[in-house]
Formats: sequence, C-alpha cells, structure tokens
Amino acid sequence: MLQVQVIFEILGRPAENVKEALVSLIAKLEKEAGITVREKTFHAPVLAQGTKDLYTAFVEVTVEIASLEHYFDMLFAYMPSHVELIYPERLTLDNNALNQFAGKLLNRMHGYDSVVKNMLVERDIILAKVKEKAPHLLQELSAPLQKKMPAAVKHKKKKKARRR
Repeated sequence: MLQVQVIFEILGRPAENVKEALVSLIAKLEKEAGITVREKTFHAPVLAQGTKDLYTAFVEVTVEIASLEHYFDMLFAYMPSHVELIYPERLTLDNNALNQFAGKLLNRMHGYDSVVKNMLVERDIILAKVKEKAPHLLQELSAPLQKKMPAAVKHKKKKKARRR
C-alpha cells in the first residue's frame, strides 16, 4: 500500500466551472479501482496572475494506492501538478514492474510525439495556403510574433532560410 499526497490544479473560466471541474475530477478519482481518497482540501478559485478572466484553483488530496501500477496509472490518467510519495520510504522494484512502467511511459511519449508532428504538418499546410492566397495576411499575423520571438530563435530562422 502506498500513501501519496497529490495536488490537482485547474485553470479556466468562469470561477464556478473551475470549482465544479475540480469536484468532478476528485469524484472520478474516488471511483478508481486500487485508489482510496483519505483526505481532500479544496481551495477556492482565484484570478490567475496576469489575466482578467481566467481563474485557478487546486485541491490537495491524500490517497492510498494499492500498487505501483495503480500509482503510475493515476499519474498518467490525471496528470497532477504535484505528487509526493509519503509511505513507504523505500520501494523494491522487480524488472517486470519497471518494464511495464517504461512501456507505458514510451507509449505516452510516442502518442504526444505523433500529435505534435501531425499538428506541425497541418500548420505547414495551412500556412502554405495562406501564403498562396493571402500573403499580406500572413505578414500581418506574423509581425507581432516576430517582436516577441527571442533573438536566438530569430537567428536560427535566418540561418535556415539562407540554406534553402
């Protein structure tokens, strides 16, 4: 049995939806096999720093988890902002458990990599069509981004453009 302290944080609008989303998230966690919620402390939504209408709230949760497999499943499924294993202080892993975790981690990473690559291809297709149909629009839209872009990135883009 593992005892774990977890923090879940949500950002959104309006404040009521943020609070409801946290309550819903914990209700779902409480139904998970191999996970028992022992304590939960909800913190009220507050205006996110630097925004006018985005709110953030968090909940601190103490859970007991039946196994390392359930622990890693919770981390992947719920992606908490913070996690701290309280008990036990030491764990012994066999190769099978470590291999299962590595496999799940790699699957997740490959999934994200695939999504990013697909989005980059879609972005390039859209940019090419905008460049063809409305080059002035592309220039207008990219000007504010150029101002915010760090000098190192601008330098790399210029080098890449020269190679073409």
